[in-house]
Amino acid sequence: MIVSLRYAAFAVLLSMACCWSANAQNSFTIQPGHSGTWFNANQSGHGLFIQVVEGGLVVVCWFVFDLDGNRAWLCGNGQIDGNQVLLNMNIVEGGAFPPLFDASLINRIPWGTLLLIFTDCDNVSLEWMTDQPRFSPGTLDMQRLTGIDGLACEPPPMIEGLVIPRAAGPVSIDGNFQAGEWDQAATQTLFIRNDFQVTLYYQADDEFVYFAFEDVGGPNDINLVDMVMGDTLFPEIFIDTNPPGDDTFDNDNHWFHASFQDCYQRGFFNNAIGCNFFLAGWAANNFPLISPGITEIRISYDRLNIVPGETPAIGVMATMTSALLGTVVYHNWPADSDESSPATWQTMILP
Repeated sequence: MIVSLRYAAFAVLLSMACCWSANAQNSFTIQPGHSGTWFNANQSGHGLFIQVVEGGLVVVCWFVFDLDGNRAWLCGNGQIDGNQVLLNMNIVEGGAFPPLFDASLINRIPWGTLLLIFTDCDNVSLEWMTDQPRFSPGTLDMQRLTGIDGLACEPPPMIEGLVIPRAAGPVSIDGNFQAGEWDQAATQTLFIRNDFQVTLYYQADDEFVYFAFEDVGGPNDINLVDMVMGDTLFPEIFIDTNPPGDDTFDNDNHWFHASFQDCYQRGFFNNAIGCNFFLAGWAANNFPLISPGITEIRISYDRLNIVPGETPAIGVMATMTSALLGTVVYHNWPADSDESSPATWQTMILP
């Protein structure tokens, strides 16, 4: 057993735990190595006894106290769901110390639910709901106190990429930078030519990923009026929901085109005939024909078919292109990326 020096603070709880028995994923998931004892260092004196057993089942006892200071045993079990488990907990009461112990006197009273969310091998967040009068709902973070010798826990996979900043608030898709909308965003540059560069902004919240293209009009608004020459460039966003991707554009890949007629495709791109012109799950302001030359784009996680917290990163490529006008020209960020090869796109970590 791997034992911390803090063990002494929890020794009584361990001795109680020994007497209770129960019969009974790319993303981080609960593992047998999470078995052991857990507590909050600032609240030494109560804590969890956790066992990960066969069949994806987690057995938990929380040795704690009620609001009146009475000792309370709360025990339950639940099925693993990724990095979390929801347990139906019972209060265990009515026992007596051996030799007076009588199993028929034990009462298990439904107490409520306890949700455990493991962020790594050594930290867990608790959220609980109860309608028992001697308790109250709440949340608490706990840390590993002891582990089981021979049961290893593999940490979450490390992802290399750019971090998408968390947006300060919702963004109005109107082609104008309202006060505070993009203050938290990070930026990159799409190079068109020496006198024509577009700034890409990106940020996200719990529902959407946001992008903005600034100065799409080019010098003296030439990009906005030179339609006759077929040189007008339009903003596009490519997203891979399973990075790093391969060299095949498949159903993990999404294409968003923002111009006079906004267009979306999944699994292929640059096909105006097969385009989805309905903006369900995403929005972009129409191509700006006048200053300030800003295109704002909002894409929902639902449109991307991903779940916040379960998908840690996406692959992104941004471009200014004239491909739909017959002259295929791409000005991409990252500069060395290839629109047809998701493996070349930038991995970006969601907040």
